[in-house]
Amino acid sequence: LVLNCSGSAIEKTVPPLCVRNLAVAFGAKRIFDGIDLDVAEGEAVSLIGANGSGKSTLLRCIVRLVEPTEGSILVRGQDVLGLRGERLRRVRSGVGFVFQKHNLVPRLSALSNVLHGAQARANGPGVWFQSLASSQFRDEALTWLDAVGLLPQALQRVDSLSGGQSQRVAIARMLMQRPKLILVDEPDASLDPKTGREVMELLHRLAKARGVPILIVSHRLEHVKSYSDRIIGLARGRVALNVESGLADPASLRSFFEDAVS
Repeated sequence: LVLNCSGSAIEKTVPPLCVRNLAVAFGAKRIFDGIDLDVAEGEAVSLIGANGSGKSTLLRCIVRLVEPTEGSILVRGQDVLGLRGERLRRVRSGVGFVFQKHNLVPRLSALSNVLHGAQARANGPGVWFQSLASSQFRDEALTWLDAVGLLPQALQRVDSLSGGQSQRVAIARMLMQRPKLILVDEPDASLDPKTGREVMELLHRLAKARGVPILIVSHRLEHVKSYSDRIIGLARGRVALNVESGLADPASLRSFFEDAVS
């Protein structure tokens, strides 16, 4: 069954991501109090707000790593909150998630780590170790390493790579999933300004080239302005800002961010 954003069955194409009236509470603390959010096909959306405003929590709700208190989340027309078991796993396998921490296996090569992204489609040692991978999976993983500029480091252990290189491996692994929706949690947080800018540009370019919608959390307003089509700001448990990037004034964005902190 495919649903529209209001929960009615339809046949036509719907936005890849629809969030409606989302609420999350941890005990007596209410993080969200009615979040509404859409991401359109091929759109790049930046999510901003103060620390504690719930940006990372929202991303995790979308794939049910955090359970919402109420509301609805539709991913590619599928009601995520109504799914269990294998059906939920299938939806999650179509969502590429780049976390703040790279979550790579340090002792394995960059190539082996990228192969792990194929676990969304296959099982067994052939998607764990590059030495056991089929030529099809190996060639695909090498293609993604090349796309992120790390083909020469394919056989290098990831614990010998720089922070920026490790983030690129994580991006290549995510692309190995062949995602239909991409969620990214502060990819530039632990990187120097130059490397952070390169990683943001890479994510934006690869997502646009594949026509995959992407929702990115970032604290760097210059990146938000440059690498998104639309900017959404969270404050006091709600969407307090929703503006096209081309119409957003940097001073206004900075003011919003400062207000969110206070």
